[in-house]
Amino acid sequence: MEFLRLFIYGKNLLIGDPKLEIIIQPRAWISRWEDYEIMKKTVIVMMVILVIGICVESSKATITFDDGAVNDIDYFINDDVYVTDSTGGSTTTLNLLTSGEIYGELEADGSSVVTVEGGTIRGQLRTSGSCHVALSYGSIANGITNAIVWAQGNSQITITGAEIGGDLLGHDEGKFVIFGKDFEIDGIPVDYGLIINESGGYPVTKQLYGILDNEEIINVDFALWGNSSILLVPEPLTILLFSLGGVFIRKSKKRRKTNQD
Repeated sequence: MEFLRLFIYGKNLLIGDPKLEIIIQPRAWISRWEDYEIMKKTVIVMMVILVIGICVESSKATITFDDGAVNDIDYFINDDVYVTDSTGGSTTTLNLLTSGEIYGELEADGSSVVTVEGGTIRGQLRTSGSCHVALSYGSIANGITNAIVWAQGNSQITITGAEIGGDLLGHDEGKFVIFGKDFEIDGIPVDYGLIINESGGYPVTKQLYGILDNEEIINVDFALWGNSSILLVPEPLTILLFSLGGVFIRKSKKRRKTNQD
């Protein structure tokens, strides 16, 4: 027996493509005509509610920070955020603190500086120009499906921590600098160093796994276009151990030389 199915799709914003499937059963299954009428009215009400919700989401605004000053976000923003230089060319800085939350996307441009020291960016993260974004704690791009953390232009995204839900996508000269350990690409352990698009053409999507400096796990897909790159850097503790090892070797050599003399 067939059903009448009604599908309603909304805009891909924060939780993917919302889909409401309403199944109206055949009248033969309805014991009374009144029940059928009630069902029809319920469907209409649900449709109206969904359409209103889609319209509200579609009207999301963009808040621009272009004052050339330092802005601390420790509150809730229910919009997209755009950070860029002032009209006079001064650098604008935005610090997302632990109690801050951006419900939409964050886009940084120009020579702006963004630090994510906690809090949440539910939407995508986009960088361009020569801006620098530093992610140390918090949650990025975990509110939508198929999200992207995007570095383009000559921008740089430095990652020492944070829970990253989106794929990493590099364009132009965009750079990702990632501090951590135990890195793997497609399940194969890799050394620290530079990762580029070696073919120079259409990039192959690969998977990056590792443990970030703050012990957060990074497990994302990435693709590098143009001259974009990913630089894998040892966590500071590892660098310190390497340095101490070098000092120990030099001292040992010096002692052996003294004994020989």
